[in-house]
Amino acid sequence: MIDDSPLGLTSERGQTAFSVVSRPSPAWRVILHGRTPGVLVDSHLLELLNPPPPDGMNFDWVRPGSATWVWRVHGARADDYVYDRMDDHAWVRMVDFAAKHGLGYFEMDANWYGPEHSAASDPLSGGKAAEVRKLIRYAAGKGVGVLLYLNDRATRRHAFEDSIGFLPALLGQDFTEQARKGIVHHSFGGAFALRLGDWKLLPQMLFNMREDPCEKNNLYARHPEKVAKLSERLEEIKASGRSR
Repeated sequence: MIDDSPLGLTSERGQTAFSVVSRPSPAWRVILHGRTPGVLVDSHLLELLNPPPPDGMNFDWVRPGSATWVWRVHGARADDYVYDRMDDHAWVRMVDFAAKHGLGYFEMDANWYGPEHSAASDPLSGGKAAEVRKLIRYAAGKGVGVLLYLNDRATRRHAFEDSIGFLPALLGQDFTEQARKGIVHHSFGGAFALRLGDWKLLPQMLFNMREDPCEKNNLYARHPEKVAKLSERLEEIKASGRSR
């Protein structure tokens, strides 16, 4: 999508040439072409098009793992059950499958909060948002995380109370004032952690992530003033329900 207008992609059978029609935009337009799906999956084109991250950039939020994907099984049959519609019954089965086979996540794709391309679709209360909340609680009890897809059109009209838009950063503009001051981590077990600047506070643990990115040196006892400051900030966030 470019400025709410879909890209018009056309091709002819037997030809490798494509025609793309869209509004002018500085955004990348990338078309992957391969004779087999495996060729597309193995391509490194997208990562090669992106510049390397700056030194010291924080990636501690990245978690490797595997996920079940709602559209990947559409039309599949298992144990006399046909995944012919994506509803809460199918979602529960996929969460159970992920838990049984040690997969960490279940990905919810488009339309769970209403028609994907409708500006009226509301991810907070529209579509099956209530059922999704129940599913998230159910999945947490199984040790499975739920990844939710959101179309950008939904977030324009229904901005989340704790969200911060990072479009200025993508456009190369100054993002200092808008940037989130610290980030909260929340485990399946209910424990909280706070990352603020170079420091990361966990229950009975404190790490300097710049000097110790692998979290091998617990500084909790050596820096009580830092523990007190971060603990106070974490309690403020928990009390207010938001981090901005």
